[in-house]
Amino acid sequence: MNKKQIEQKAKEISENNYSVIGDWKKCEKSALDMADWLLNNQWVSVEDGLPKTSNGFSKDVLCIDNRGCLIVAKYQYGVGWWSRGGTHWNTNGFTHWMPIPKLKGGEK
Repeated sequence: MNKKQIEQKAKEISENNYSVIGDWKKCEKSALDMADWLLNNQWVSVEDGLPKTSNGFSKDVLCIDNRGCLIVAKYQYGVGWWSRGGTHWNTNGFTHWMPIPKLKGGEK
């Protein structure tokens, strides 16, 4: 599901539940918050896109390599590789990535 599909579903949910909740804007905001959470907590195929970067490097993201191993790495645009602490991997070695989810009650 992409962002546009989720936003459309959020709108449908809010419109269908307006009479139950009574506040369409609050319902729509809740549904859109849910959509943002879903989009930021799901695996993305490297064929569908790569992490956004600033200064050529992405933030740390969770990656799955073609052996099924989980690795935390950054994507570097321009050279097209993943890196972590001086180790580099070819883009072909990874199948999926996702932002590192924020844990409830974690950071203060």
